[in-house]
Amino acid sequence: MRPRLFARALAPLTLVAVLFASMTLAAPSASAAVTACQVTYTVQNDWGAGFTANVHIANLGDPVNGWTLTFAFPGNQQITNGWSATWTQSAHSVSAASLSWNGSLGTGGTTDIGFNAS
Repeated sequence: MRPRLFARALAPLTLVAVLFASMTLAAPSASAAVTACQVTYTVQNDWGAGFTANVHIANLGDPVNGWTLTFAFPGNQQITNGWSATWTQSAHSVSAASLSWNGSLGTGGTTDIGFNAS
């Protein structure tokens, strides 16, 4: 029996707390910006050959203007459609970049993005 697709997809997303590691910060250069976030990944639907996932991003640090989420799939999962971010994938590496309307996240600000994958 093969492992369920969504179980294989969950493992790499425990690492997505590095979300704001590559973000553009809106902090003065004389002060150190605090970059902290909480990312919650939820499989909304699994049909065996694919799944739909929601990613909830909460900014726990200083306000940001533009963010990028990066993670790696452990297997051969492929993003087939994404929303609320600009999604790119190269082999196992996946990136989601903010759009003009959800890139500014104040302290405590949140946004939701998602994708379908096969």
